[in-house]
Amino acid sequence: MRRWLMYGFCLIICCGACTLESDAPQVDDSSTIPTWEVRGATLTACSPRTDWQPYEVARNDNLTGIANRFNTTVAELTQANCLANPNRLVRGQVLYVPPQLTPAP
Repeated sequence: MRRWLMYGFCLIICCGACTLESDAPQVDDSSTIPTWEVRGATLTACSPRTDWQPYEVARNDNLTGIANRFNTTVAELTQANCLANPNRLVRGQVLYVPPQLTPAP
């Protein structure tokens, strides 16, 4: 019983430290992308590049290998897919990669 009380207390303390100053998105007049103010830092919503082709992550894939395969960089793939951690891919995850140009016949 004491363990659950301690867990609840820790949860309250931790969640209290992560509260948002404003839960409502604050939209800047110059853009339509919602932003949030979190303890002095501005967070912007990210949208994946849906104009690129989808690619399903296979077993043993990593972002470096995928970037090399599609002639791009890890940084560009990370930004285009709104990845918080480029080192954490899950098999079956769908990433957007640059379209491959097919040579003319």
